[in-house]
Amino acid sequence: MRSHLHPFIRFCIVGGIGLLINLSLIYIGVDMFHLWIVPTFMIGLLISWSVSFVLNAFITFPEHERSAYLKKYFLYLSNYGVVFALNTILIYLLTTMVGLHYLIATIVCALSTVFLTYSFSKYVVYKA
Repeated sequence: MRSHLHPFIRFCIVGGIGLLINLSLIYIGVDMFHLWIVPTFMIGLLISWSVSFVLNAFITFPEHERSAYLKKYFLYLSNYGVVFALNTILIYLLTTMVGLHYLIATIVCALSTVFLTYSFSKYVVYKA
C-alpha cells in the first residue's frame, strides 16, 4: 500500500517515533539511573537511529532497492557520524553551558539536523 504523504512528511513521522524512543531512553538513563546526559544521549541516539533506519526503509522510502541492507545500515551509520558528532557537542553545550533541560536540548538537536539527515537518507542511503 503506497502512502500519498510526501516522503519528507513520512520521514518526519518516522523521526518523531525515533525521537520518542530517544527521549524515553534518555529519561530512563538520566532520571532513573542517574547517568550523565552525554553518554546516555549517545546510546539513545544510536538505538533510535537503528529503529529509524528500518522504518525509513519500509515507510519513508518504500521504492528503494531492497537489497544489501547491512551495507546500507553501515553506510547510514557511518555517514550519520557527522550528525552524531554535531549532536553530541550540541547536547553538551545546551545542557551544561546554556542550562537547557536535557529533554528540550534533545529535541533541539533533532530539529537542527532534520534537513541534513533527510537529504542524506533520500539521496545516498535509499536512493531509488
